[in-house]
Amino acid sequence: MSIQRILLLITCSVFFIVSSGSATEQEFDSKKMLSELETKLDLSEKKLSQLEPTIQSKSKELKKSIHGAVGKGFMELDELNSKLGEVSKDAQKKVKDFLNGEEMSQLKEYFKKIDRDAMIAVKERLVADISKALELTEQQIQELKPVLEESFTQLSTMVTQLAKNGSESWDEFKRQYEQFSNELREKLQNSLDDEQMKKLDKYNEEKKNKIHMVMFSA
Repeated sequence: MSIQRILLLITCSVFFIVSSGSATEQEFDSKKMLSELETKLDLSEKKLSQLEPTIQSKSKELKKSIHGAVGKGFMELDELNSKLGEVSKDAQKKVKDFLNGEEMSQLKEYFKKIDRDAMIAVKERLVADISKALELTEQQIQELKPVLEESFTQLSTMVTQLAKNGSESWDEFKRQYEQFSNELREKLQNSLDDEQMKKLDKYNEEKKNKIHMVMFSA
């Protein structure tokens, strides 16, 4: 592999990781959220001031949930969706005394949207993670992003089932994971070179070990 290609791969991967992380920080920034709500709900300065601590708390929890899922390297959709939903319900309880019915309805819809955006952000960060591991070019990232996102959704379903069944289902999970890995290889093999395929095998094996560690470590 030429020096020029190596530099291009590194540049593209780093740019994608940094851009994705920065986008998350900006998308769920409390000031941005407040600005959007001010416009959407047409709030007075007093109500906006009363709402600010709740939105700051919501922003913090969104970022924490996203970073937590990305830190594990996989997501449990049901758990993440439930957690975000509970945070939104708690936030609504804190503001119901000073927002009217229409404002509460608008806020509820906004929270639903922002929670969906958070789920999307997790997938994007996970795609950025595997893109870095495989040293994908920008063209490869754009081409393979739908496949990679779908693979993380599929893996999430498997991990959720593993969490429900417990450690006794680990052997069954390993069987499913091997099939999952093989199918992913088939989907990517025409787009990756030999070196990237080796990196994919390593990535999948490390992912399996990490899932076991996260799910069953004391």
